[in-house]
Amino acid sequence: MPLTSSVGRLRSIDCLRGAAALAVAFAHSMGLTNYERIGGELFKRTVHEVTTFGATGVPLFFVISGFCIHLGYARTAAATGSGEFRFGAFWRRRFWRLYPVYFLVLCGCLGGLAALYIAGSHSLLLEPYPDPKLKWMGLDFLSHAFMAHGLTRRFDLMGGNFPFWTLAREEYLYLLYPLILIASLRIRRVWIAVAMVALTAILNNTAVPYVLNERSAPALWIQWYLGAVAADAYCGRVRLPAALRTLWLVPIWMLAASYTYSRNLHTWSTLGWGMAYFTLVNACVQIEQQGRWPAGGVLGALSAIGVFSYSLYLLHYPSETALLSLSLRLGTPVTPMMFVLRSVALTTGACAAGFVLFRLVERRFVTAARLPRSRPVLTLGTVAS
Repeated sequence: MPLTSSVGRLRSIDCLRGAAALAVAFAHSMGLTNYERIGGELFKRTVHEVTTFGATGVPLFFVISGFCIHLGYARTAAATGSGEFRFGAFWRRRFWRLYPVYFLVLCGCLGGLAALYIAGSHSLLLEPYPDPKLKWMGLDFLSHAFMAHGLTRRFDLMGGNFPFWTLAREEYLYLLYPLILIASLRIRRVWIAVAMVALTAILNNTAVPYVLNERSAPALWIQWYLGAVAADAYCGRVRLPAALRTLWLVPIWMLAASYTYSRNLHTWSTLGWGMAYFTLVNACVQIEQQGRWPAGGVLGALSAIGVFSYSLYLLHYPSETALLSLSLRLGTPVTPMMFVLRSVALTTGACAAGFVLFRLVERRFVTAARLPRSRPVLTLGTVAS
């Protein structure tokens, strides 16, 4: 998620954030229609692989989120030798930075669905709601408004915008963040990571309630924690092996993650994608620290997208769905090239919508002054390494 202000932004992190948002948006644009009727077997396999890889932008978001959330504490602790965490102030900043834009998009998505139903539409988007539909839409709205949709199977992928599921996980990870700081006082980082991997394995391989499934915050905590470790490494609080700061290791981790996923070894796939993007973040911020990160070109464009990536992520799916509905009036793609061009057009339209939302709404909360501090909840010493 975005940093709380433009001061001290890292272009490399913005670049990775922009790449993750584009990857997810493009993958969803390709998955909106039945591409299996368009091309041959090679085309279908290629689209499947592209959409699968694009979905891994979500683990990248989790790693970046852990990095950005922990960065402020890590900077203070590196400068003073100890850090102070104020739970109330932390949550106020998170609320005002993220929730108003989220709530606006939520109202737009579910308001649009309600309007379709009242107008007598037979849209497929209405099918998940049993009768009486308006009642269930209201319950869906309440679950999303209070970020409780991640606790129930019925509403987790609804809200008129199924990517909202990741926002619930973010909130739950924020709740768990103080546990990282407390544990790091007494437990070495490697043992914290081992415990998280073990927890992920348990949640992936046993019958547990939906709130603790393989996509729950506890199961995904390892990716978020790796981002926090990357922030400590960036601030000089921990030393990492050189290999974990080099780009050549990233595709190796990705191949390992893909292989384990194909074998239904989801625990190791979760860890593999976490390590891939942990290494990528380390390598990129090191390049920027050395003054070698390019300001222009493709990376510069991705950095610009990264600035409004939160708005893009929130709005890309409803935007692409609406644009798809309009494009279908012109006919369906009959060739693979037309299908790809339409996916690019849908993604471009989503970027435009995200940029408009950023300019009109989100940017008002990016540089907002911090509210007065509350009483400290945790005063922490040097974190064990």
